[in-house]
Amino acid sequence: MISNPRSHIMGEFRGTEHGPTVVIISGIHGNEPAGVMALEEICREIREGDMEIKGSLYALRGNLEALRQGKRFIDEDLNRIWRKERIEMLFGSKTLNNEERAMKELLDILRTIFKKSSPPYYFIDLHSTSGDTHPFITINDALINRNFARLYQLPIILGIEEYLSGPLLNYLNLEGWLSMGLEVGQHHAPVSLKNAVSLIWMTLVFTGLLNLSQCADFKAHRIRISASAGGLRGFYEIFYRERISAGDQFKMVPGFRNFDPVAAETLLANRNGKEIISHRRGILFMPLYQAQGEDGFFLVRDIPAWILQLSVLTRKIRSKEILALLPGICITGQDHADLWVTAKTFKRMGKPIFHLLGYRCTLMESGDYRMTNREFRAKSIAYSGAPWKNGLLK
Repeated sequence: MISNPRSHIMGEFRGTEHGPTVVIISGIHGNEPAGVMALEEICREIREGDMEIKGSLYALRGNLEALRQGKRFIDEDLNRIWRKERIEMLFGSKTLNNEERAMKELLDILRTIFKKSSPPYYFIDLHSTSGDTHPFITINDALINRNFARLYQLPIILGIEEYLSGPLLNYLNLEGWLSMGLEVGQHHAPVSLKNAVSLIWMTLVFTGLLNLSQCADFKAHRIRISASAGGLRGFYEIFYRERISAGDQFKMVPGFRNFDPVAAETLLANRNGKEIISHRRGILFMPLYQAQGEDGFFLVRDIPAWILQLSVLTRKIRSKEILALLPGICITGQDHADLWVTAKTFKRMGKPIFHLLGYRCTLMESGDYRMTNREFRAKSIAYSGAPWKNGLLK
């Protein structure tokens, strides 16, 4: 049985034993059907197999009208409006556009989940891309996200929240919960559905929602994902974004694939008749091959293991209070977990220093920077019954 396509809730399963709460969201963009179809398949198998779970599982659809029409969005991108001021506006306005209505409905569901189900919470957002790609993971750079994302043995992208305003996962991570984006492949490629199915089953086992013995094909799923990744794994950081403004005529040069290496002075795209050339070498990330979207492409670079290890150590330091002693840095009045840094101080210290300490940087209209640290908000802890927590998954 396939759930009502007019409902955000595709499946709700609650076990009799204690366990985590896992929320898997699909179809935030309406032209990304693979995650929706995969979740429908998983929900059907859980029902028909009468599978016992530990904890709670919620399978959600995002943008119902955009999914019905097969469009990325109707009025605006649903994955760019999860900001505090937009959320506050929802409950005082009588006139909402399609995406605002969807956000309000999803917020109501999430708040109900928090009331009905207990932590730890795992939020997984399923996506696909317009260009050909290996599966990969996007996370906000918090250690709770890093540690969980490593299990999938896929390329993991850090820092996307510095370049995008209002993603759903950013909202959830700022609330302190583990959140992760799983990118399964190209939008309509048959392999993307297979990847999504494998990644969901792996997630249910990794979180401890299912026992390893309940997923007979677990080994096959891991082999599939490893093969689909093409040997890519480890951590990468975004260092450049080619943004598209409303009304721009943007076109990528054909033939580029996600994670293709790019040399300096490579022609990548055309915008409004002007050539866009890479000025630095890097790795191409998420090239845009569709009509809708605000991001033409990104450039990423791999992060050496020693930097990742150093960042773990530095985050154990009470860096907020130490940094606030320096000229040009103060703790913000709006949120005591954040810092305000003058443009001069930011330039002198450099973005990598703040990244090491766990801060992500948002450029404000004044030209100064707001620094947000995920570690100060982290509430999620790994479910003690999860097989990876107990060393059962290697």
